[in-house]
Amino acid sequence: MKKMNVAAWVRSLLVVCALLLVGGCRLDGTPEETADEVASRHKHILWNDMKQVQSDVDAIFMLDKPTKLSDRIVR
Repeated sequence: MKKMNVAAWVRSLLVVCALLLVGGCRLDGTPEETADEVASRHKHILWNDMKQVQSDVDAIFMLDKPTKLSDRIVR
């Protein structure tokens, strides 16, 4: 079996480190976000999306502007 020289060993180590860093893996094995942070982010995204849907529905039914109709009963 052929022994690996020091330069090849260092090169291999650098390639592995670069792949881990580019891939998003942390060396200590912990994720970037906790499950609670992910759930909070998802909750905020859904809340924001529902506000946009509500705004679109209000625009379709013309509820986004005050009415020009009288508030008094006309007989």
